[in-house]
Amino acid sequence: MRMGDKFDGHIVLGHIDGKGEILDIKKEGNSQAFNIKIPARELKKFLVYKGSVAVEGISLTVAKVLRDSFVVKIIPYTLKYTNLQSKKKGDKVNLEFDILAKYANASKK
Repeated sequence: MRMGDKFDGHIVLGHIDGKGEILDIKKEGNSQAFNIKIPARELKKFLVYKGSVAVEGISLTVAKVLRDSFVVKIIPYTLKYTNLQSKKKGDKVNLEFDILAKYANASKK
């Protein structure tokens, strides 16, 4: 991205916050819903409905936040062109939580 370019999307730094486990993958229409275990309870505060999270370095939108897990829905294009196509239940995935959520949380202290 160059200075002056339109900014669109989620900032991914490449700093892994933890490894989540894929608890379930369900087909929902054309998409696949990945339910991923949150690796540490203190990381849940960085997840919000329709917020951003990087899974395996891929910027995704949070579709649902549950007690100990969260759901992201993977559209066919993303599934086809990323390593998510090879993932299955029980696999571990790298997670990076949204830097803006981290800054917002830090500013509350």
